[in-house]
Amino acid sequence: MVRIMRRFSAALVEAIKEPITLAVLDEVADVLRAGHYTRNVALALAENQEYLRDMVLEKVKEDRTVGRLSRLPFHDSVVQAATDTTLRVLLQIIVDPRTDELIGDILRQNVDQIRADVHAKGVAGAIRSVGSA
Repeated sequence: MVRIMRRFSAALVEAIKEPITLAVLDEVADVLRAGHYTRNVALALAENQEYLRDMVLEKVKEDRTVGRLSRLPFHDSVVQAATDTTLRVLLQIIVDPRTDELIGDILRQNVDQIRADVHAKGVAGAIRSVGSA
């Protein structure tokens, strides 16, 4: 009886796992499409702006090309102004609706690829492919 139940349940799982996976994937895709991820990134960047400024300044000072310019007058002021400008522009780019659309397109393409892999390889094959990538 146990063997019959195992065989029956294995066949049942095989029959329903792809449709269930695709249904869950569709639900996840809907949630992903509705998100505003760039807004979340912008909030995190703004929240950590002082830390980011320090990190950028550190990396710029470590850069060999910029290091040669360190002997110029007002070098630190110029680097600070460039860092602040870069962070402001980056935040403006991130909150731009076109960037949100770009991220949405990236997510949609990834979901489409996963869906195609599930159809082509079955659930187990698609999961192995995603796990090895």
